[in-house]
Amino acid sequence: MNAPKPYPTPLSSASFHILPREEAASDTLVIFFGAKDLGDYSFNFFQLGRELPEHVIFVNNGVNDWYQYGIPNLGETFEACVEVFRSWAEVLGVSKICCVGTSMGGWGAMRYGAALGARVLAFSSDVIFCDEASRSRAHFTGSHPVACADLREVLNESEAQVTFVIGERDPVDLYAASLLTECAGAEVISLVGCGHFVPPHLSREGRLGPLLRSFIAGAALPVAPDRGNLAHNRAYVSAIYAAQKAVERGEWQRVADQAEVALEHAPHGEAAEVLLGRARIKLGDYAGAVAPLTSAAISDPPTDPEARILLATAWRRAGALERSAQLSMRILTQNPGNARAHYNLALLAKANGLESKARAYAEAALRREPGNKHYRAFLAKLKDA
Repeated sequence: MNAPKPYPTPLSSASFHILPREEAASDTLVIFFGAKDLGDYSFNFFQLGRELPEHVIFVNNGVNDWYQYGIPNLGETFEACVEVFRSWAEVLGVSKICCVGTSMGGWGAMRYGAALGARVLAFSSDVIFCDEASRSRAHFTGSHPVACADLREVLNESEAQVTFVIGERDPVDLYAASLLTECAGAEVISLVGCGHFVPPHLSREGRLGPLLRSFIAGAALPVAPDRGNLAHNRAYVSAIYAAQKAVERGEWQRVADQAEVALEHAPHGEAAEVLLGRARIKLGDYAGAVAPLTSAAISDPPTDPEARILLATAWRRAGALERSAQLSMRILTQNPGNARAHYNLALLAKANGLESKARAYAEAALRREPGNKHYRAFLAKLKDA
């Protein structure tokens, strides 16, 4: 198909990149929404998107405004950007629009998808804006009034169909997924052994491309062997989200209490196991932290060894220094840049009287997290000794 010109906008800028398939007879436009903290000319799903036969638009919000307003260089307001997308759909002659995004980009995909009546594939996004433990509350940088506070309101008034995919290790995403189960046009999929970063998790296993292509084609999604059901367990989600909110307030006894309640409703809930182990460490119950963290560590994703590093910490504080060191080294085998593993090894080396090794590990941790005051203070004490 030869798309008529002129096009509604330039094909590229620091915040968008457009690939019209002039020689392909595609009836679909796919819009990829970038996540937070992307630099100019950086876009999520760029490699996979370029390989698609459909017309493709990549967008980057530029700053962490959570797609509450316009998109730089594309439209000053949300409404203006919606019209730009509609203009592109008209010029390209498409009858279908798909919106795809993860985290902040997932919010953008759902919000714009609702306005465009699109099919949406969103990963690991907030649903209520700036809720107490939400990522939007932690990272939103907008200076104007919030335009959309609850995605359920716009989705329930739209013909958009949403497929929402999250990892069961993340309490915030579980809560959002539970909220979306209230929307008639939403299908929620939760994955065991996966945290907030779902696309990298799927990509590492060769599953992201097939999932994306099946979704765009409107075909049945590939069967997920690790599919869970905890997003539909309201009692578990309520307790685990209460525990997460208590983390934000530093109320560690409440974290432990709520994590235990969650485990009563789902005895092997990964997020609850991790939070219970973390809380017990904070409360000084190092031996008690080992059991839940050992269970959670079995399914730790390679890119997010949260339970394993907490287990290494619990073992160190409980006096099992060799086990703690061995697990920390295993973490570094898969994640050489894991600052917390380097720091744990620094503490272990110090406990064993190996000052030079302790200094080397502490320096490695600080290189990876130069703003960490604990690493810096520990290194300073070593140098003063």
